[in-house]
Amino acid sequence: MKILLYLILFVNVSLTTGFSQVLIPPADTLEISNNIKTDFNNDINASNLFNYINYNNYISNFRVEFKNRYNSNVSKLSQKFFRDYNESNFNFNYVINKNFETGAGVIYNLFSDDRNIGINKNSNIFIFSNSVYKPISELDFNLKSGVIFDDQIGERNSGFKSILNSNLNNLVLDDYISNGKLNLMFENLTQKLNYNAEINGEIFKQFEGFAENTGYFKVYTRRGDLYFPSTSDI
Repeated sequence: MKILLYLILFVNVSLTTGFSQVLIPPADTLEISNNIKTDFNNDINASNLFNYINYNNYISNFRVEFKNRYNSNVSKLSQKFFRDYNESNFNFNYVINKNFETGAGVIYNLFSDDRNIGINKNSNIFIFSNSVYKPISELDFNLKSGVIFDDQIGERNSGFKSILNSNLNNLVLDDYISNGKLNLMFENLTQKLNYNAEINGEIFKQFEGFAENTGYFKVYTRRGDLYFPSTSDI
């Protein structure tokens, strides 16, 4: 099962008796700039390490992108328990023009948790074709389609997977400002069927004087098939 990680806003480096803090830019800045960010927290109950690497560069007519998120948590109970998650994302695209680029990529996910490893141990690799279309500066589409190999508690599956993401950022039309996101995912594996569909947005309007109004909406549906180990008496 894939676990979504939110990006950390502060870097806390914990020493024996104190902390040093460095402000991290917002998540969208992390996504588009070349950077390495690390967050380490250590207290009497747990230790947590978060690391994020983002590299995005143009070489001639090619765009190279590499992202890696790593999170490790250690609970300091009577017995130490470890939880580790890593996601690596590599894309190599050919830029046809300012509106369209296409190429290939791979995403690798690994999750393990020795507190409940029978359910949570999971890894998968997604190899895909990648297309990015940006008809206007405020709107973009990203389509990834390919094959995924999935391993959960020793049960291996493979099959087709496709992801479509779209973002609308500050589109101004007749004094209305609109933002929105569309996320579609479909997996048809040997013994699993997973899908996710989500659309959300907001519309902002400022009227004369100090009056303003913002409307929000969100619609989603999802399905995720998992394996659970049987009890010892089965």
